[in-house]
Amino acid sequence: MLAFIDESGCIHPNDPNPVSVLLAVCMEEKHHRDASRSLYGVQKGILETEDFPELKATRLINQRTFRRHRKKWQLVEGLFGLIRDLEIVVFAIVVPRPERPLSLPDGHLPTPHRFLLQRVNALAEELDHYAILVYDGQGRNIQGIEMSSCISKYVFRVAEYNKILSRIVDTPLFVDSGITPGVQIADACASVVRQYEEKRIGQFIKPGDLYAFAISRFYRCVRAKTRDDLTDDYGKKLYGIYKMRRESLDREETEDANLEIDAGEEAIEKGGPAEAEPPLKQ
Repeated sequence: MLAFIDESGCIHPNDPNPVSVLLAVCMEEKHHRDASRSLYGVQKGILETEDFPELKATRLINQRTFRRHRKKWQLVEGLFGLIRDLEIVVFAIVVPRPERPLSLPDGHLPTPHRFLLQRVNALAEELDHYAILVYDGQGRNIQGIEMSSCISKYVFRVAEYNKILSRIVDTPLFVDSGITPGVQIADACASVVRQYEEKRIGQFIKPGDLYAFAISRFYRCVRAKTRDDLTDDYGKKLYGIYKMRRESLDREETEDANLEIDAGEEAIEKGGPAEAEPPLKQ
């Protein structure tokens, strides 16, 4: 199984976005070629050329597109039409903007990434597959963290010792998103979830607001691809789209890699109680 992972926004106090989103698009290898072919067909059919730019959410999914750029709008609609038909599972971690930079020890995997890996692992376990993590870039995330070494160290230092995440391949891949359709799809989904959450589009849409209506539709498309019926290695329920608490961001791996709100997303909004699993050991 391939898990294409991308981030929209940045987990940093200087990020202009009030929330960021870390998202994984999980796809069995046998479906990847069809996804690539379908995405190519969408681009060629709308742009009427074979020399088209990379699909980047920052350029496509914004208010200008739905007000002025019909071609871009058609491209986004085609992309999410494709996503609706793909055999994929999506997981997302919604992260509030921190009040200060993360203060984790060097080499430790940030909590949002640990939460995302729990979900990817649970799906791989159900499918009896192993999950290969595929990231955009050269091995560093937006915060400058060396993701390759952090993931590898986490698998051996914490996960292996505690007998968890046994379906995660310990060596992640870092690719060029321009030639990797799975990463482009993850980028689009992450951007839609972030914009939906930060603008609270689900609460109120003004009549005639084409942008808000579009984001709401695309969010429902992404939400339909998530799963809330999986459990982690301790048997605890995992939500497909999970909203983190700000105070969980600085938790170290040895404190608890599985602090989640047991009552679901609504309880998180209202500040419901948290139940932690036993601390992990190094």
